[in-house]
This record gives sequence, C-alpha cells and structure tokens, in this order.
Amino acid sequence: TATATDSSGNTDSCTFTVTVEYDDTYIPSNSECIDAYEISNYDRIFGTTSCSSSKTSDIPSCSSSIEGSPVLFYKYTSLYDYEEIIIDTCLSNSDFDTYLSVYIGDCDNLQCIGFDNDSCDERGNDGDDDDYNLNKSKVILSGTDNGVAAGTNIIIAVHGTDYENGYFTLRIQEKEELPNTCNSNGPYIQCPSSIQIPSTTMCDNNQQCAITPSFNMGSCSDLCGCSIQQTNGPEPGDEISGRNSVTLQATNNNDISNECSFNIIVQNSCNTNGPIVDGCEDLIYLETENDCSTNDGNECVILNTNGMGAICHDSCGCSIYQSSGPVSGDKLEPGTYEIVYSGVNDLGMESSSSSSCVSTIVVQERS
Repeated sequence: TATATDSSGNTDSCTFTVTVEYDDTYIPSNSECIDAYEISNYDRIFGTTSCSSSKTSDIPSCSSSIEGSPVLFYKYTSLYDYEEIIIDTCLSNSDFDTYLSVYIGDCDNLQCIGFDNDSCDERGNDGDDDDYNLNKSKVILSGTDNGVAAGTNIIIAVHGTDYENGYFTLRIQEKEELPNTCNSNGPYIQCPSSIQIPSTTMCDNNQQCAITPSFNMGSCSDLCGCSIQQTNGPEPGDEISGRNSVTLQATNNNDISNECSFNIIVQNSCNTNGPIVDGCEDLIYLETENDCSTNDGNECVILNTNGMGAICHDSCGCSIYQSSGPVSGDKLEPGTYEIVYSGVNDLGMESSSSSSCVSTIVVQERS
C-alpha cells in the first residue's frame, strides 16, 4: 500500500502486489549430490554456493555447526592407493568463510571422512604464498587414517555455516610416492681423475717412491641409493712407486655393483740415473814450484782445486763432491793425476761413472 498527502493534509492511498517468481535457471548444476561435478587431479574450480538448491541440512553432518548453509557437490576419483590427497579452498579470494565436508559412499549413504573450516593458515602443499588465507578450509586424506584406495569415489561438499554463502576456489592435489626402485644394471659410478704426486724418498727396490695421499672416493647414483668402497690398489699411507691402479666399487640396495678405476702415478722428482756432472776442465798443466818439496826432497806443486768448474745437473736438487784423486793441499810430484767429480741428488742417488766429470792434471818439472 502507498499513501500520498497534499499541502492541505488530504491523503489518498492505493494498493499493489509484487510477485517474485522462482527461476531455476541460476541454480548450479551440481546443487545435488547425485549431480556432483567431476574434477581431476590438480584442478582449480571457481564456484559460488549462493543459488544452490541444497542445504547442509540435506546431507550427513560432519559437524554440528553447519545447519542451513547452501552447498555444492564435487566428485573426485582417487588415482593411487592411500596416497596423500589435499582438498582445499585456500586460494579463494573472497570473504566467504568456506567449510569442507568430504565423504565416501553413494549419495544416499554418505560417510564423512574429512571436515575442516579454517586450516589455510598453514602453508599449503604446493607452497604458494597465497595459501595463507584465514577462514578457508583444507582437508588432507592420507594413509590408513582417512586415506582411500585407488578408484574410490570421493564426494566433496563446499558450504558455509549459519546460512552463509559466497564465492570460492576449490583445489585438489594427489601425489604418488614413487618406490625406490633400483637400477637393474647397477648404480652409475664415477671415479676421480688420475692423481700425480712427486717422489719423496727411495724404496727398498731402488725406486723413487711416495706416500699414497688421501683421495676422493668418487660418486655414485641410483634410484634406491648406493655406496662406494675400495676393492683394489694402494690405500692412503701406503708407500708406492710408478703407476698404481685403484679400483672403486659402487653397490646399490639390491647388491648390484659396478666398478671404475683411476691411477695414482708417482712422478720421479730426480733423474733415474742420478745427477750429471760436467763443466770441469779436461786437462790441466801444472809446474813444480821452488818453494815446494816433498818429504823425500822431490820438487812438487801444491794442488788447488778451486775454480775447476764442475757443475751438477738434476731435476731435483743435487750437490758435487770429489769422489777420487788428489785433493786441495796435496803436494804433487811430476806425473799425471786424475780427479773425479761426482754428484748426489736430494734422494741420495749418485751419478754414474759415465755421468761424472774427470779432470786430468799433468805436473811438469819447472823449466
């Protein structure tokens, strides 16, 4: 009824009727459990409960606080046996306080296996920052507690509470935990590169030697895990010479093995035949001196070997010594003498006779 009044205070009124016709065009197709919308793994579905024809009072209650709210239904078929399934509305960008009730069984015999109303304040399964969304819901089905076998039909009811309705985004994620299956051909193994070390001492067999250093045990990989051990060759701390092969073996959890090898090579620090001595004068002539005489009164010359020029060569350090012949300070009577200069290197190896240096000294009577 509407009433009008003029400036003189006279009134008049009329009556009319407003009729609201029900239009089911806007009712979502998944308003009934039997018409649940089928969704797939990793789907994200946008929806609104506003015009649903079903209420939470029409389904078995997973909680006593959800009477009278509009509800929409979704169906998901599990892919794996008792793997983790995450169902959530954490990505919903609205003020609607969403609830999730999750069931198994036929629509006329639904059994509640999950319920939530505000777990999205915990980070979601995919780590999205927008998983931090209060008043949104997340249900996790897993294992023997509330997990399901492969091929199980799961009914998901999205709703609010206290007759509330609104927009939401529904998401589902199911991941298979793959078994640790071993490689049938055994693990992949990679050895370190060959190692070269300088010799530091002489062995009992007159070889240049070194101490085996600690070395990298390489790497291995297999789906089910693997480990490496040494099966052949010198170990750290062993004395070695020359080329030495080290064998490593990788074994997976099915006891299948593969091997690889690398070398530890001792490089000779010094010449294998000892140092070479050269540079000394081949032939030196000396005369007796009038102020030199031997015990038996013969003329002589006092030998001074300084400046005879012998030089030692080796790939390591070496030094010279006189191995034979007269030495500085000796009184030499007329005649021929030989002085041999030899070398010794840092490992104690001496020059051979052919690698030594010889100076011939000829002493003549003074004229």
